[in-house]
Amino acid sequence: MPSVLRTIHPIPESAVVKSRLMILREYMDRNRKRMLMPLNGTRWHEPVTERPELDSVEIWSFANATADIHPIHLRLVRFQILHRQSFDADEYLLSGNSTSEARPRHPPPADQGWKDTVQTYPETVTRVIVRFEGYTGRHFSHCHLLEHDTNGMMRPFEVVAKSTSWVVP
Repeated sequence: MPSVLRTIHPIPESAVVKSRLMILREYMDRNRKRMLMPLNGTRWHEPVTERPELDSVEIWSFANATADIHPIHLRLVRFQILHRQSFDADEYLLSGNSTSEARPRHPPPADQGWKDTVQTYPETVTRVIVRFEGYTGRHFSHCHLLEHDTNGMMRPFEVVAKSTSWVVP
């Protein structure tokens, strides 16, 4: 058995055109007496807020302010995990400010390849670098735990064609 099955070339951070922060939270809907877990504080049916361009590279940071691990899946794209870093989730939920409590941790060997799902650990920001290639159109991101997905931890995103700037002679 070879020691390396395939060399994975990292996506260069110099190619990043945009960074996005996605907050993972959960709270009780007192009226309906059920748990809500809107991804980034936004429900599925609300307008699309993430519109990456085809063939662009972005960093998506998932800040998990819950006590659960959330396996977050991005449909029809692959990405690489950059690092994970713990933060004070209580402070964030109370004030909207976040302070890092530790140095970023690089992914272990099992997380150093291509991914379409990433484990986001409690009170941790998980940063991934994504190249949106192959397809334009609506896709979605969601938690792979059915109960969390059903309670709102799912959002559409739309990969759009690259905008072109026309120069009039």
